[in-house]
Amino acid sequence: MAIEAPKVERTTSVHGGFLRSARTVSVLTLLSRVLGMLRDAATAYVLGAGVVNDALTWAWTIPNAFRRLFGEGALSSAFLPVLTRELQQNGREGARRVANEVVSTFGVFLIGLAALLVLAAGFVPDGALVWAFGDDKLVKMQLALGYVQFLLPYLVVVCLIAQFMAVLHALDEFGVPAFSPVILNTVWLAGIGLAAWWGHWGSPDTASEALRVTQGFFVVGAILVASVAQFAWHLRPMAKLGVGFRFVRPRRSPEVRRVAALMGPMLLGLGAAQINIVADRSIAIASLPDGGTTHLYYGLRLMQFPLGMVSVALATAVYPSLARMAATHDRHGLAATTSLALRTNLLIALPAAAGLAVLASPIVRLLFLGGQFGEPSALLTERALVGYTLGVPFAGSVMLLTRASYAAGDVRLPVRIGVVMVFVNIGLDLLLVGPLQELGLALATSITSLLTAAWLLYGLRARLELSPDERLLVGGLPALLPAAVMALVVVGLDAALATLLPAGRLAMGARVAAGVGAGALVFAFVAARTCPVEWHEVAALWKRRR
Repeated sequence: MAIEAPKVERTTSVHGGFLRSARTVSVLTLLSRVLGMLRDAATAYVLGAGVVNDALTWAWTIPNAFRRLFGEGALSSAFLPVLTRELQQNGREGARRVANEVVSTFGVFLIGLAALLVLAAGFVPDGALVWAFGDDKLVKMQLALGYVQFLLPYLVVVCLIAQFMAVLHALDEFGVPAFSPVILNTVWLAGIGLAAWWGHWGSPDTASEALRVTQGFFVVGAILVASVAQFAWHLRPMAKLGVGFRFVRPRRSPEVRRVAALMGPMLLGLGAAQINIVADRSIAIASLPDGGTTHLYYGLRLMQFPLGMVSVALATAVYPSLARMAATHDRHGLAATTSLALRTNLLIALPAAAGLAVLASPIVRLLFLGGQFGEPSALLTERALVGYTLGVPFAGSVMLLTRASYAAGDVRLPVRIGVVMVFVNIGLDLLLVGPLQELGLALATSITSLLTAAWLLYGLRARLELSPDERLLVGGLPALLPAAVMALVVVGLDAALATLLPAGRLAMGARVAAGVGAGALVFAFVAARTCPVEWHEVAALWKRRR
């Protein structure tokens, strides 16, 4: 059903405010993603795709999984509604007290968890590694566990940082948290620069595996330094907003107990997603030749570029709004805002996914080809990227629908779906990795995202009590047309340039620039005419608002 003009104006004015916050997050996320691509390109150039980079990638997965689980995932998702309610009832002084209690109490828990994991990683028997990954992968997994032990302190600091972000989000401050990943990527780049310097000047054998191992530890050290810098970055803005952090003695206050109670089901639901990531990379190490885990990681990183620019920015900005509407029992506002966010996400995510798939070859070669990263690795990374891009719209929809479910008070639905999807994902991994290798594992992730989004949407419709004019996913179907037209134009243009331009990095850059530019123009022209409501909101992100 078409939305009438008065309805559009009301939805835009009342529920579109989060999109202005999404603009801020998107701009800073763009800076972070660009630096992240430079960081990954530099890491690939220095370390290549082999034993060391596979081990480092797997090791980085472990603290990152806990960060997304305890930091940006269950803890933040449980903490934000409690903090928002306290802010409404008792002001910033009450919010400061609750924030300090929650961060201090869970900080002590995280320190104990990290210490236990460091000890556990040091006592994993070689026989268990051989049983799980094969005799030929023993050295790689021993190195990976060594990297894990050094990276686990990052788990504690970055989870606390995520709670600082939640506090600032509750106060509608999005710029400071969104800049935090820029710090990580900048320091990481400095670390890989030092690793390259050490390889050139500090080692007599620049081709030795021992040198690569040492260079991997340079990256690990840079990550730890970056976490301390990110922690310090949030302290002054929080103090200026009246919610400055001070460590207090951990105690089971009513607010801490409420956060813990909300976390339980969320840990199960979000834990399922993190199990999928660890399972994917573990199956890759066990089933693929050396370099396979690295190819998957770089393909996923490229897929996450539009995901971070669009879906993560929207989900980050919309969740505080959804939490406030749930706190005031504004059921209609909750449904309308979810619908607007989901349709806006699809309008941008669909052409972004199509563009990535079409330009996969020049993008991968522009960013990664060179140094220790050769043509075979570029081809396999390209295959992984194509598989991942198919899931971009669905992964973004899962983020938004999960937060809408949490805001609506239903934490069980994502849990049930997540647990089932763990088995679906692992089954698809094992089914597809043999015949399709990297492409198969990437496709398994995309198919799982599609099934998860469909199930969440079905389960959430009744919970949100949607009216007939709130179309959710069906309302995003018109976005298929501008995405398809854009893809056809970019395919033809890139094919022509591939025959006209000589091989080389400069030619790859020209193909990417021409494809992105032409695709953006075509998409804007068609989307403004086929999806006027959603296009108005997208365009509003980049206009100066009073």
